[in-house]
Amino acid sequence: MVDNNLIVSRDIFIPNPIDSVWHFLMSEEKMKGWLNADKFVIDMSDGGEIEFPLSFGKEEYIILGEFSILLLEKKYAFIWREQDKFGESWFNCTTLSFNLERKDNGTLLKLIHDGFKYLPSDIQEGIYERYVDFWNKSGILEKLSSLIVISQ
Repeated sequence: MVDNNLIVSRDIFIPNPIDSVWHFLMSEEKMKGWLNADKFVIDMSDGGEIEFPLSFGKEEYIILGEFSILLLEKKYAFIWREQDKFGESWFNCTTLSFNLERKDNGTLLKLIHDGFKYLPSDIQEGIYERYVDFWNKSGILEKLSSLIVISQ
């Protein structure tokens, strides 16, 4: 979804109870499988760190983050900063949040990736469009949903 405020928002229904979706999202091993990331670090404490590799075609990055919101079975959000293979990272960060809501014997997961408008203007549009494609066209959320369903 293209947004004038440079926000990527996606909803996906997962036919599992909210507690099983939450436990999947909080599991380092299960998140490694979702992101195909051998090196996935997650510290689920207030201010805890998250780190994992992410690639866009031939471009590879490390995503560095810090949890800013952690509400049991409702929401978690973290600061999202890209670091390239040369160790260069954004001056400003974006925020990624997963919001969970009980719905129709399952869970509605709402992903919101915000803050692109705070990136330097010369890279803002390109990075925003890359994440629009990633969250909307890569099938990454559909893969998450199927892995959660299988894990039950």
